[in-house]
Amino acid sequence: MKTLLMVLVLVAGMIGPAGAQEEFKITILRTHSDSNLTYGALGVNGVNIGNTYERADKHLKPGTYPGYMRYVSANGNVAGPFGTIGQEGDFYLEIGNAEFSNGASGTNVLFHGGNKKEHSKGCVMLGAVPRDANGNRYLPADHTLSKLRKAFYGTDNPNSSPNKKIIIEVEGD
Repeated sequence: MKTLLMVLVLVAGMIGPAGAQEEFKITILRTHSDSNLTYGALGVNGVNIGNTYERADKHLKPGTYPGYMRYVSANGNVAGPFGTIGQEGDFYLEIGNAEFSNGASGTNVLFHGGNKKEHSKGCVMLGAVPRDANGNRYLPADHTLSKLRKAFYGTDNPNSSPNKKIIIEVEGD
């Protein structure tokens, strides 16, 4: 019995504390701006996965923000399996406690598709979203939003949501 208890303690120590969250760190490294957009590179845990686009007149203030997962969007911006994008899905990332460069605070600041000023009211856009022959929007596997979703879940077809602490770091003006 004593040996079994020691084995259980050793296994628990290797696994880590129950409910421990893995860190999922997203970095936006701004590169340049023009009159309409602020451009940047999007990294996940130190690996560059694509580009970002923000309104030049309303982009996030540099800093660190918490991230929260959402699953519903009235605007049809939630990503899902097999490149789906719509009002419901399994990946819609919100930037908590958002603060814009003009000092205003923001709510419902999200990562979603788009690459033009008019595609956003202050969210971080991750590239244009194409349409199929029927006019339906979809995300190709090489789209930055698809890569971000896959990095979070570790697969294209998750069956559960991982226990991850989402941290978003914005660098540059």
